[in-house]
Formats: sequence, C-alpha cells, structure tokens
Amino acid sequence: MRQEWLLPSQMNEVSESTAQETKGAVEQELCQLEEMISKIDELRKRGAFGIDAQRRLQGYEEFRRHAVGKVITVETEKEGKLSFRVSQANSDFAMTSGNLATPLSPVGYLCRQAYLGFEGKSPAWGTYEVVEVRTLSRFFGQEAEDNILNYKSMERSVFPDLYSTDENMFHVSNLSKSLNNWFSRDQSSDSNQASTDDDNAEIESGVEFDTFESFDFFENFDSSNELLGEDDDYRSVNAMEDDQIDEYYGLSNYFYLNPTKEQLDVMCSSVSKGPMLIEGVAGSGKTCAALGRAKTLCDAAYGASDQVIESTTFFSQESSVGFVRTGELVQYLKATCLELGLAQLPICEYKELQHDLQQLRDVEQWSSRKSGDQQTSQSKYRYLTSLDYSFDSETTMEWLKLVDGYATQVIAERMIKVASSLRMPESLVLTPQLPYEDASALVDMCKDVYLQSVSMLAQHIQSNTSALGLDKIVLELNAVISRLENQLFDPQSKWISTGKGKWQKVQSRKQALSKLRSVNGTFIRYSKQERIQNFVVSNASDLKNLIRSSDVVKDQFGVTIEEAQSDIAWSESKDNEVSKSAVPHFSCEQGGKRYAVFIVEEEDIDFYAVKNELLVKVEGQIRPALTSNPFHAVLEKNAKAGVTKTTLAKELRRQLKNRLFNNLHFSDLYAAALALAEKSGEAVSLPAKRINNKQLADHDIDVILALAHVMSRSANIDTIKNLPSRLAEPTYYRSVFVDEVQDFTEIQIFLMGAQAHPDYNAVTMVGDMQQQLLSGKVRNIQSCFPYQTSVDSVLLKENKRQEKQPQLLATSHLFRALVQDDGRMAISNLDEMRRLSRVGGAKEFIDNTFESCDDDVVQVIKKLPRGRTIAVICPTNEMAVELESRLRDVLAAENFRQSYVAERVDLSKKYLVHFSSPQNIKGLEFDTVVLVGMERVDWNSQVDRNSVYVAVSRPRKQLVVIGDREQVPEHVIDCFAVEQV
Repeated sequence: MRQEWLLPSQMNEVSESTAQETKGAVEQELCQLEEMISKIDELRKRGAFGIDAQRRLQGYEEFRRHAVGKVITVETEKEGKLSFRVSQANSDFAMTSGNLATPLSPVGYLCRQAYLGFEGKSPAWGTYEVVEVRTLSRFFGQEAEDNILNYKSMERSVFPDLYSTDENMFHVSNLSKSLNNWFSRDQSSDSNQASTDDDNAEIESGVEFDTFESFDFFENFDSSNELLGEDDDYRSVNAMEDDQIDEYYGLSNYFYLNPTKEQLDVMCSSVSKGPMLIEGVAGSGKTCAALGRAKTLCDAAYGASDQVIESTTFFSQESSVGFVRTGELVQYLKATCLELGLAQLPICEYKELQHDLQQLRDVEQWSSRKSGDQQTSQSKYRYLTSLDYSFDSETTMEWLKLVDGYATQVIAERMIKVASSLRMPESLVLTPQLPYEDASALVDMCKDVYLQSVSMLAQHIQSNTSALGLDKIVLELNAVISRLENQLFDPQSKWISTGKGKWQKVQSRKQALSKLRSVNGTFIRYSKQERIQNFVVSNASDLKNLIRSSDVVKDQFGVTIEEAQSDIAWSESKDNEVSKSAVPHFSCEQGGKRYAVFIVEEEDIDFYAVKNELLVKVEGQIRPALTSNPFHAVLEKNAKAGVTKTTLAKELRRQLKNRLFNNLHFSDLYAAALALAEKSGEAVSLPAKRINNKQLADHDIDVILALAHVMSRSANIDTIKNLPSRLAEPTYYRSVFVDEVQDFTEIQIFLMGAQAHPDYNAVTMVGDMQQQLLSGKVRNIQSCFPYQTSVDSVLLKENKRQEKQPQLLATSHLFRALVQDDGRMAISNLDEMRRLSRVGGAKEFIDNTFESCDDDVVQVIKKLPRGRTIAVICPTNEMAVELESRLRDVLAAENFRQSYVAERVDLSKKYLVHFSSPQNIKGLEFDTVVLVGMERVDWNSQVDRNSVYVAVSRPRKQLVVIGDREQVPEHVIDCFAVEQV
C-alpha cells in the first residue's frame, strides 16, 4: 500500500513524529546544499588547472545547476545506517560529510537503481536494505539563480515502521518556504497544531489514511488552495517526474537518477558493445535511456578508474550526434540534452545528414561551364519530387545488395578497360636518354603490371562472399596504384637496360650484373675525371660475351681468340704475371675502332658500378650499367603556357588516377548498375529508366550515398594523395543516437549507423515497430549493419509516461495488445485490464462525427487548467487544418486560447492549442490529447492502427476520444469505453 501527503500542507493528516522526520530531512538537504554550493563557488572562482581544466569547470557548473538529485539511506548489517547522495554531474567535486557520489561510481550506481526496500549483500556492509529514498529537483529558468540554495521539491519515501512493507510518500515543494511554514506553525495557536490528541490516538492505533486520488485531488488543490493559508503559494506535486515535465520543455532528466533496471542496464552497457536497439512501448523511456547512454559514454571519457563502466577518452559530446526524422524533435531533444549536461551534443534531422553527404559525394555531379565571359555551374542529375509507383523495395538493404552486385560487375569491367586506355602522351618531348622505343616499352610494362594487379582484384570482388562486394573498393583501387608505384615508379629503385626498348628493375648490383651478363652484356669502365675508357672482364664469361659482341678479340701477344678458345685464353691470361701489370690483357675491335681490355676482380666491377663508372654495351647500345628509374627521366611537355618539365611516371600516374578515380561518379555508377541489372533480367525497368533520364528521387539519393559509403570505407584522404573528396572516407562521429528508428528506411539506418566510428560502432537506436507510421520502412534492423555480427536488443515494457494514470496506461496497453495484436504484450488478466481502463476521470469517449464535433472539442478545452499542453489530433493533417479553421475563432473568443496547425509541433509554445496528426507528434507528450475523427481511420491498415496508438499513448493526464461509434470496430470501442457514472 502506498500513501501520499503534501507537507507542510497536510501536517494535520500525519503524526507529529512523521512530520518532524520530514522536516528534519528538509533541513538536512538545505544545509548540505548550502555547504556544497559554497564550496563549488569557491572552486569556480579559483579556477581549474591541468589539461582537463575546461572539463572540470564544466563539471562544477553542471553540479551547481543540478546539485544532488537523489539521497538513499541504507540499513546495513555491519555498518548500521548509512546515507549517500548522488548527482547527475560527473564532476570531481567530492564532499565527505554528505557522502556525495558521482553517477558512474559503484555507490552512485547503487543510488540510481535503489528504491525503497531494495536489498543486497556486499563484503563491506553484509546484507543491506534501502529504508529511505529522497528525490530532489531544482528550480528552472528565471527562478533558478534566486533559488540556488533551495530545492523546488523533495519526494521522501519511507516505511511506516520497522516491520511494514507499506510505503509512505511525502512531497514538499519549495523547501525553504516550506521550512519557514513549519516554523510558523510551531509558533501558532493550538488550533493550528499538526494534530489533536484524538488524531494522534488514531494514528497510533494504526488506522489507515485515505489515499488521495491523484488526478481529481491535485487538480482541485491547484485551483482552490483550500488546505493552505491565504499567504501560502505551495504548488502540489503528484510525482517528481510530473513536476519537472510540467515546468520543463523536453524530456525530464528525472529518469537519469531514477531509472528502471532495464534503463540503467542500457545506460551503463559496455562501450564496446556496438550497435544497440532499444525497443519499447510508448512512454517506456526509450529515448531517455538512449540519451542516458550518450551521457554515460561522454562522462566515462573523463571519469575515474573505479567507474561501473570502462573508461575511455574516445567519446565526446561535440563529436557525437543524434539523428531524428522530423524537425519537431530537434528542439525537444536539444532541451533534454541541455538538462543532462549534453549541451554540445548535436541533434540533427536526417535530411541534414543527407544534404551534407549529398554535397560531399557530389550526387548531382556538378560541372562548370563557360558561357561567354561567365562561368556557370550545371548539374547532370535533377531532383524528382514524386513518383507514380510504389518504390518501397528500393529502400531496403536487399535493394542495396542488388545494386552492389551489378555495380561490382561494372567496376570490374571498367578496371580491365583502363589498361587499354593507358598510352604515352603525344605532348611529351622525348630525349636521347629516353627515346620513343624505350618510352613506349615502359608504357607497355606499366599496362602489363596494372593488368595483372586489377585482374586479380576483379576476380576477388566478383567472388567476394562478404555482404557487399564493393566494400572498400576505393581503398582497393588505390592499393593497385600503390603496388604500381612500388613496382615501377619508385624513384629510389635501380634499373638496367637489356636492349632497345627493354627495361628491367633490379634489387641489387649483384643481380644487375648477373642479368646483364645473361644477355651478353659487356662492361666498360668510363671515368671522365681520370680519362679512362676501356672494357673490363672479371671471368671467362665476360671474355666470351666480349668475343661475341666484337669484330675481333686478341690476347696480349696479338693472337686472335675465338669463342671456343675463350676458356683457355682466360686461364692463361689469368696465370700470367703480366695480368698484374697496367698493360692491357686483351684488345678488341668494334666498328673499326680498337679498345683495350683489362682483367679486373669482381669486386672492382662492383666498385666501378658504385662510383657510376661502369657502362654496359648490349645489342650495340651503350648505357650505364645501373640507371635511375627511367619512369622518372625528366622530359619536356608542350603546353600552351610554355614548356613544362614532367616525367613518364607523373603522366601515367595522372592517367590512372583520372580513369580510376576522377571519372568515378556514384550516380553514373548507379545508372550503369541498373542498366546492367535490367539487361540481366532483373525487374528494375522503372528505376533504370528514371536514372537513365538523369532524374533522382529522394530515396535514390539514399541508395547512392550508401553505395558511396560502402566503396569509400577506410579511404582516408590523409593517406591517399590527391583523392577527390567525394571518394574519401567521411569524418566519423564518436557515437550516434537514432530516435524513432522504425520510421526510417533500412538504407537510411545503414547510413546513420555508418557515421559512427568503426573502432566502437557506438550506435544507439530507439523505436517501436508498433508506432511505425510509414509503410515500407525498416523490417530487419540487423540487415542495416552488414559489418556487425549482431545488434544487441532490449525491450522496455513499462509505460512510465502514463504510470501515474492507471486508466490511461491500461488503455494504451489494451490497444496495443487487442487492436495492434502485439503478442509480446500478452495480458494475463484481460478483465482486470478492461476494468482499469474504464475507471476514473482521465479518459472520455464522445460519440460524434468529425463534421459535428466542434462544440465537443471546445467544451473539453474550456474545462482544462490554463497551464496544460493540449493537442487535438486528427487522422490526417488535412483534417487538422479543417478542424482548426472551424474552431480558431471560437477558441479565441470563448477560451482566450490561440490555436494553430502544427506540421512541426513546438511544445515550448505551451499557450497554444496544437492541431496536428500522429505523424507530427511522434516522440512528444502532452498533458491532454483530444483524438478526433476515429470513424475516418482505416482499421484494416497497420499504419493507421499504429497512428492511433501513437496518439493514444501521448497524454500524461487526460485522453478524450471522439468518433462515430457505429463506424468504429467493437474491439476498438472496447479499448476506449468508460464506465458511466
């Protein structure tokens, strides 16, 4: 049993001792707050030092703003009673006297999940039980600084006695004023004392107090002020969460220190878990848990070593992002982030991401043209605003796989064709050092090496068994060029010429000399400085090559040596003493000229090569024995602006990059892939025709962007020189949050998830398939993460939004189970759920048509307190426009209320009556929802049923449903029915 009181307003209802205990709790928290704020202000004034000074100062600011949010008292076996305080601020500020804990410390983790009666066991405490819980909230807005030493409200939960399992809940608003009120009551007359002797006798005898029904009592309490003196201005609080939401635009931060077990598990899940899907019924705190996880990841980056989650400096607010589908959620979630200390976390519409990536990837393929004296830009592709056929299949990951498969074939064919397009530029001015024959041979060599490399790559990508064949293809293409660079274009490499138009790269001088000898090369020592030019031989093979390439070779005695006699002649000359003298050992005649030939050691030939004094004659051509890379021979290039120095390597590299990268455009590739798919018999004629006509629909852009990401993964622009920015890997976010994931397409989810840094893949998605309002959207979340083995999934079933109104909670639960047929929400006691949904004043069904409901809507709004947020929801936005135009003047005249039609609901405008449709209120919540035109709903449509569920689950306090009963199915009426009083 749970009983609630407002103190000091209801001091007459409770015992003196109970009132004094609550008063003592108020005094204690205000005293602790004053001490903490004083120390925080001192720290702020003093400033912080060190590399994390800015972060520490931000932590102090957050603590000053939020202070303590929760206090628990634990009865322990070994240590007696212990009290601990926890703040949402992950600050290094500590205060021993208050046992202050940070939210990610073990004690803070315990405080956050603790509730009255929470039990456990630890080595330090033994068995323990939570015997008191206090939750505190701060003032907002203009009242905040004036109440920096005050709390707006406190909720204190305790057991009535040592043996009771009941719960007493005491609410105190404006703690400083309440404390003053207590003092004034202590000094007042006996008639105003907290209780009479008879009352105390009743309390001591254990008579139960009546529990105040939350809705009726507190509505009356607000208006009548009947329990307060004329000077009192205390505002009643039914629950801390309600109190904060009433005053605050956005989701309350109450959840962060008071989560359910499931929410806390999500918030503190491992940073290395990868993608996570948080599913849940409407109002279950999915978004809260996801934002809590974002805060946890960012706070853990600067936390201590004893955190409940591993610490990493990787995550930060500015480098994270939250994606939403519609603009109405942007400001709503930004306000929540501000209260969570996540003011720097960007919240963006998906269209903003699409726009940015569209520019990065050059989807439209803009080109620059000169018209007269003006330079104009023109796009190759045009945007198509609507289609006349169902394109749902084109938004799935299966479609992306189909396109990827045919794009793989297109790329493979193109890579092979590039080889035949490589040619020596006609503009090059060749030199005697690199004549046309040699240069042409080098180009052919480049073709062969490239073709060998890309042939292997083409086979690899076409036989790729991974999810997407074009994965990292830009990186792979760059690897082809890199291999070519290493094999042919390395300026430090050494080469030899083995004949006209014959070039070969060598790894060492020894290899070079061996290769030259194998092609009958003869060595010449040439030293311009020493004026030396003669042939040298170091073995019989050298002598034999010399004989073969000369007209005649003679020994030192003038005897002609034939090739068959070379071994004997070499042996005799080698043994002769004359070989050690400066007299030539042989002579040779070539082309009518006579040359000296010396016998030298092999080391001498190697030494001549080192000194660049060794030439080689092969096939009548004399060149240095070892040359620098001929691809880097300096050439001249004819240009309009004059003669430019260049190299063959530079020209061939430019051709390769131009054909592989500069001419690679994603939209053209998509068109080519669809054309090939159609030719292969795939049913893609409609999109193929559209793309061929250079028209792109919105979902085509998503496909192209997804294809671009697949291809450019790991293509870091810092490591790949001169890579066009459209082909480069994008800058990643450290973590990604996706709200209302069910209303995105699979390809959109893939793109948003792909923005998370691959080191952690920290993607948190929240959604509910029973709130999917657009047909053809995501069916398989796992398919959206082809590079992940799994996506962790959590289902939250507890409706926190409507838990204070059991009638509304039961209605949402019934609708989900009976109308939407959600098997996961099996109801064990259907009759009891029906009873709960029909009892109370939080729900009303009005039997009327959309055409005749004007007065009903006006009367409902007329009865509501001025501070409530009100949404009038119609099945379509067109109906909302019509109804608002009918009621605008009446609402203004009779109720002094302004109305508007909201395609983007702005809940910060609480004074307006919002007319809208379910599609525009996703993720939001209102005090009162008036649901109009139920007879216009197509109850056979899953999307329409989901839309009604969205509307039914939005209100926190009141739901009014208007519809023609005869045109609404009976099982739907069963959910909306109420007991007649």
